[in-house]
Amino acid sequence: MLVLEESSVLSAIRADANRLANADHANLVRTSRAAHAQLEAVRRLNLDGLPDDLLELAQLRLRHPTASTAELGSRCKPPLTKASAYRRLRRLVELAAD
Repeated sequence: MLVLEESSVLSAIRADANRLANADHANLVRTSRAAHAQLEAVRRLNLDGLPDDLLELAQLRLRHPTASTAELGSRCKPPLTKASAYRRLRRLVELAAD
């Protein structure tokens, strides 16, 4: 009886660990794809014509290609929230697509 319970607990723990690992992997893939798209967009833009707020984030993305949106926001002067940094990065991507 105890062997069956132990087996059941181990299976549940394994399943939870696999689920967490899969979620982490998916998050890393999404983050790296977004960062790559942002880098490509910044490289297509004429940085001299950008407003100061977008220019700062564009330069940070070029200097820190693997940084998360939150990390880039925290490096701004003054620091930005993740949401504010995301909106500015999204605007850069939109400008590059125009």
